Amino acid sequence: STSSPSIMAQQPNSKQLDAHLYDDAHFQRMLHRAVDIALKKGADLTPPDFFSIDMLHYLQEEGLTDAIKYGELGSKSRVLDIGSGAGGPARYVSWKTGCSVTGVEIQQNLVNVAYIMNRLLSTCVDPSRIQFLTCDITKVSTSDVLQGGPLFTMIVSQLCMLHISDKDALFSMCGQLLGAGGHFYLEEYCALDNVAADAEKILEQDVSVPHGHVLTRGEFATKMEHNGLIIEQWEDITDQTVSFVWARCEKYLKDRKERRRAKLNQSVDSSRASSSSVQDEELE
Repeated sequence: STSSPSIMAQQPNSKQLDAHLYDDAHFQRMLHRAVDIALKKGADLTPPDFFSIDMLHYLQEEGLTDAIKYGELGSKSRVLDIGSGAGGPARYVSWKTGCSVTGVEIQQNLVNVAYIMNRLLSTCVDPSRIQFLTCDITKVSTSDVLQGGPLFTMIVSQLCMLHISDKDALFSMCGQLLGAGGHFYLEEYCALDNVAADAEKILEQDVSVPHGHVLTRGEFATKMEHNGLIIEQWEDITDQTVSFVWARCEKYLKDRKERRRAKLNQSVDSSRASSSSVQDEELE
């Protein structure tokens, strides 16, 4: 069994992630929804308006808000987001604090989406304060990530580490990139006990978890401490996770019905238009 801890304290190859979690149609839907929202909100558009698209973590902004307070982030802070996705957490943190954020994401399509959404929110979030790097953080140098800047004040990572094969290289990099007195906010799955072989196979094939292995709490602590990262707080958020997943599932099923209904209406309208066109040609 697993739990979902929130810890205060990249991924497999992109082809594997693309095959199991995302496809081009997914990215197109994200952008279509973002543009629809932006058109409706107009000048009142803010980062939370995009949460249904770019903040799909179990605690959504709640965990990040706690991390901001815990780390006392401000305009002079520098944050690293590992597995930044479409940039939701990066934009939210920068919007709330004025800090600069560097997002690291292995999938180029997600980075492209992130920059487009940055521009949509440019009236309330300074795009120059947020940058995204397309790379595997376990296979680059610290200078590649720092881009000539100082060490990071905080590192955040949400539901990303599960997909990273080389955990030792990951935590080593985090230890090198985090400045003295800095904080690491991690929201991730944790194994409560040994995961059954059949479950590991499902995790590997369907969720892109390398070898289906999920770290235990002890493994988290050992790997972190080995790289100078000490766990100060550990919170089990399994109950919140279950509630969030069920709510998201129900919304997905409802939205799918609405999408099918809209598609059917479009097909009917198209058929009517074609029929009308044929009739007009016959009348001519």
